[in-house]
Amino acid sequence: GIDIKTVKEKATVKKPNKIMRTLNLTLSTSLFKKILTNKIEHLELGKKVSISSSFISLCLVSEYLMEKLINLSYSSDITENDRFGLKSNFNYIKLENEILKDIELKNNFIKYLYNFDKTKNYYDSIINGNIVRTFAKNKIDKSIILDKDLVNFICYIVNDVNNTIITKSLNLLFYVNRKQLKPDIIKFVVSHEFTDSLYKEMEINLDKITELKIQDDKKISQEHVENDDDDNNDNDS
Repeated sequence: GIDIKTVKEKATVKKPNKIMRTLNLTLSTSLFKKILTNKIEHLELGKKVSISSSFISLCLVSEYLMEKLINLSYSSDITENDRFGLKSNFNYIKLENEILKDIELKNNFIKYLYNFDKTKNYYDSIINGNIVRTFAKNKIDKSIILDKDLVNFICYIVNDVNNTIITKSLNLLFYVNRKQLKPDIIKFVVSHEFTDSLYKEMEINLDKITELKIQDDKKISQEHVENDDDDNNDNDS
């Protein structure tokens, strides 16, 4: 299967579309729609599978993971950089320590720590380093500075999780002989990818889709397309 890093996304920051505003999303839902449709096209499933609003679920999972990992990486230790007025208290070493000392975090993220290669560049994956940094500034603190290894690691995890969820969701879709990849399939896969307590936290995010109160999935996709067009015609960053 195709790796999602092969998809290119030029705009890292877009004016929020209607769905993003309704669900208070910081990441662009358009990006996740592109990731999902690209995967389906690569597998030549375009006519067999409708993505419904499942791309929004991927966006919600990614936002949860990014925010959690960034918050875990905060170190209260005064670094050399702090003395020069640089806020680099968000670092990979702190995150690694937090994961290793907490059984719950360890169960969920230890495989990523073991497989993460600091010498590899995950920064240019589809959900790239600029997207992670911009998310942190918009969602957490506009003056936040994340160290390079931390951003690289978050890119690695979030892209890998999305790849895994999409692949397993499509497999499940065919297994149950369905053609619409709805959010309930994504939820089911996510519930088996993470421990119960972490999934319960994620579920709060995933259930936000019900706030859209749109029963017709085609309508969601259509509204999304129209809002994307609005974004593309807008010069605001």
